[in-house]
Formats: sequence, C-alpha cells, structure tokens
Amino acid sequence: MSDQVPTAVPVNVDDVDNRCEILEASRADIYVDASTASIHVSEDIIVCYSLATSVRYFAIVDLVFSIVYVFFNTYFIIPLVFAVVGYLGGKHYSRVCALIYLVFILITNAFRVGVLVNDYSQSPDKNTYLGSIIWVGVCGLIELWVAKIVYHFCVSMGKISRTELQDLRMIDRLEGYRVIMW
Repeated sequence: MSDQVPTAVPVNVDDVDNRCEILEASRADIYVDASTASIHVSEDIIVCYSLATSVRYFAIVDLVFSIVYVFFNTYFIIPLVFAVVGYLGGKHYSRVCALIYLVFILITNAFRVGVLVNDYSQSPDKNTYLGSIIWVGVCGLIELWVAKIVYHFCVSMGKISRTELQDLRMIDRLEGYRVIMW
C-alpha cells in the first residue's frame, strides 16, 4: 500500500453548474416545488376548486350552528356529523362525502317543510303560523341554494380527470380563483 492520501481531482466551476442544471431538468417531472411551479390550470379545475371552497364555507356555517344547537338538544349532533362530512368532501374533493352532504341538505329541507305543513294543518288558529311560514320559506330557499352549489361541485368533480383531482388535493392554494356563490 502506498502512503499517499487520496485527493480530489480539480473541478471546473462551470462544469458543475451545467451538470446541476442538467440534473434538475432531468428530475423536473419527479420533484416539483409547488410554491414556484407554474402549471397550466384549466377552467374546469378552477371551477372545481372554487366550488370546493364554497362547500367548505357552507359546511363551516352548518357546523357552527350545529355546535350551538347541540347545547340545547343532543339530537343536533347528527347535523354536526353531516356538516363535518360536507367539510371533508370539500377539503378532500370526495364525491361520496359531497353527495352525502347534498342528500342531508335535501332531507333536512323536506323534513322542515313537512313539520311545518303538519303543524299548520293541525292548528285551529292558522294566523299564528305566518312568521313560521316565512321563516321556513327563507331557510328553505337558502338550503336549496346551498344544495345547488354542492350539486354543481359533485358535477364539476366528474368533469376533471383523476389525476387532476389528485393534483387539486395536493394544492394548498390556487391563485386566480373565485368563491362561487351562484
């Protein structure tokens, strides 16, 4: 064995920079920095992202009201669970969770109208129900509006591919979107 210690070969700095650029270019499809990446986002993806944000907002409102109602009656834990399911559907782009939330909204609306009609038909004094009729009508219209947005969210998830859905699940914030409230 020799007594010499192995040493490194002298390297030109320009060669190192070129090799790093080539290495970065060859691995660009594997590792993408989401904060600096500029990818093409279709209109369908923007609509789906916007609707998901709207669904999350509506589910949060349902969640807050359900938490308040739980203090008065423990049966309101059921709407609380469905509000969480709706939020998770919007957050994780889950069509199943969004459909469950949509069905819950429609059943709640039908139940509310059914209870009002039943109480109104059995009451001898029909004049006392005017405020309730107006309140149920306004709440019913708002719930139908929310149901329409959740339905459009479910439809928009069907318009984009599975890979685009996976990409949406990984994106924290998408620039150039709007919250859809129509």
